[in-house]
Amino acid sequence: MQVNQFNLRFMLRNVCGRYPKIFYATYGLKSTNRKLLVNKNTQLLIEGFPRSANTFAVLTFKYANPDINIAHHLHIPSQVFQAIKWQIPTLILIRNPKDAVASWVLRNPGLSVDLALKSYASFYKLIQPYNSKYIVAKFEDVIANYFQIIEQVNAKFGSSFIAITPTTEQKQEIFTQIRELTIRSNGFDCILKSSRPSTEKNTLKELIFKDMEQKHKDSLVMAETVYNNFI
Repeated sequence: MQVNQFNLRFMLRNVCGRYPKIFYATYGLKSTNRKLLVNKNTQLLIEGFPRSANTFAVLTFKYANPDINIAHHLHIPSQVFQAIKWQIPTLILIRNPKDAVASWVLRNPGLSVDLALKSYASFYKLIQPYNSKYIVAKFEDVIANYFQIIEQVNAKFGSSFIAITPTTEQKQEIFTQIRELTIRSNGFDCILKSSRPSTEKNTLKELIFKDMEQKHKDSLVMAETVYNNFI
């Protein structure tokens, strides 16, 4: 029953997230969400499906631009629609669906794999018609060459954000911040909540990959098609 309720809440949030007025009037009332919402003071939106280097991108950007007002981490199309309406520089992050969804399900064990795959496809399909209005960055490129991505943002929007590709030491500091934000110190949950790779997580991800390919092949193919078209 708890699993059904969890997935129902996830579905409801995704539906509301397609419509800025509805989402802002409901989920936007929550104080933690308000801090992340696009508003007229927002200077940059960084958004993508969960587990697509969202936290790394935000923290790395803030490392070089601490005073810039960023909207991020709500993972809904409304954020993108509102940023486009107000002509706010927008960076969209994307990761291949197998890895993104498997990582997201690991973090939220009650989440349906099939629902997560369909949510992934829906998010990117809804914003793809506006692809001339934002910059797209793949997960791998965010980690390896963030400097070039922010330079692309500056070139497209006429902004002057400071662009960096973190050094090894800076990456370690950023990953430490991510770990402090996400990890819990109660046994197995540490594996699920940590944003860093681990042998245990990789083993569990392989099981989810197998589940996708055996039980949710149609949804996986749909998500992979959306990913290939998007990039």
